Amino acid sequence: LNLSLESWRGIDSRQVELSGGVTLIEGPNEIGKSTIVEAVRMLFSEMDSSKKKNVKAIQPVGQDVGSNIQAEVKTGDYHFIYSKTYNKATQTSLDILAPNNKQLTGREAHEEVERILGETVDLALWDALLVEQGEKVALANFQDSSGLAKALDEAAGSAQAGGEDTGLYGVVQ
Repeated sequence: LNLSLESWRGIDSRQVELSGGVTLIEGPNEIGKSTIVEAVRMLFSEMDSSKKKNVKAIQPVGQDVGSNIQAEVKTGDYHFIYSKTYNKATQTSLDILAPNNKQLTGREAHEEVERILGETVDLALWDALLVEQGEKVALANFQDSSGLAKALDEAAGSAQAGGEDTGLYGVVQ
């Protein structure tokens, strides 16, 4: 639903509201488009305590601050607010608002979000569709995407004999 970034590379503070469906981020060079994608990926994949090179690189140059991302997410039956601070005063917090209120921190929060996403999101499709600036444009790898395969199977079998043929693309949409 929304993202909040603070002290992340060249971004001092930014709020991003997302609409339902697919989100395309476009704009002039050097406004933070790739940084937003990087932050979302890192939120869902890297522990706050990570000392990896890519995590250290998000700290703004010459500043001794923590880099923070917070996301409000609805997926399946779940609605939650998830945040992490990297590099200084590290922390992870998860506030599950639905289906049942629950608050978690640290590794427990990270693992619960991994579980929720594994249950509600076709992660192979998510990875295939996240395209960053500078990546070579190629065919996306949908091989491990069970959600896409299911949608295509349902769409292919949904045409009724004698009815209007809307085509597979229209049915999938």
